[in-house]
This record gives sequence, structure tokens and C-alpha cells, in this order.
Amino acid sequence: MSQSQHWTPIRGQFCAPVDNLRDLTRKSSRGEFSLGPVLMALLRTAGLEVRRVS
Repeated sequence: MSQSQHWTPIRGQFCAPVDNLRDLTRKSSRGEFSLGPVLMALLRTAGLEVRRVS
């Protein structure tokens, strides 16, 4: 497996990271993906306090 490819268990095939980025971009344009929850999870994992601000 080359460095530019990785195994994607959901699709069951090899794909380039750019394919994942394209996929997320499409999902985002349809309102099916938001980066907010991903960033919040990373902050919590790093031990930082996460507060919601309205």
C-alpha cells in the first residue's frame, strides 16, 4: 500500500486521502457534515475545557 492510500473499512477499498476530503466537502454542502463536533471531541481528548457560547 502506498503512502497516498489507506484502507477504508466502510467502503471496503483503498482510496487516496483526497477522496475523503472530496466526500466530506460533498456531505458538508448537503448539510450532512459539520466540523464543529470533530473539533470539540479533539479539544476534550486534549483535556481542554469545552464550553458552549450562544
